[in-house]
Amino acid sequence: MSDEASKLVYGDGWEDTPATCLGQLRNNSGQYITQASLDSISCKVFDEKSDTPDTPVATPTVIVADCVFDTLQTGEMWTKDSVGYNFAHEVPGASFPLGDRSYRIEYVFTQTDTKTFARVFWHRVKSLRGS
Repeated sequence: MSDEASKLVYGDGWEDTPATCLGQLRNNSGQYITQASLDSISCKVFDEKSDTPDTPVATPTVIVADCVFDTLQTGEMWTKDSVGYNFAHEVPGASFPLGDRSYRIEYVFTQTDTKTFARVFWHRVKSLRGS
């Protein structure tokens, strides 16, 4: 697993609102991922304060062609560096139904050679009074 793929990423947001997970991802060989290098991506969202924190509260669909870019992207969403990101997935707001929680978003990437790697995002969610 590449060093970059094992890093945790933190974000903040509001309950019932979507969160976009961005990453500059490399595969197990250290190469930037591309659409052609991946068979699939799975996603599970866990509520860390739940009575059952190991049971996903959501399993959003991730479509490789919609979330993986063959060239690195830059713009207002990416502030980490000037190189850019090659993965962007919007996790639906329904995945974060309760405020004042920390949600763990786990992605497992399956490469075309059947090897896998994971990326974990943490999303701290604040309450909305009207939600």
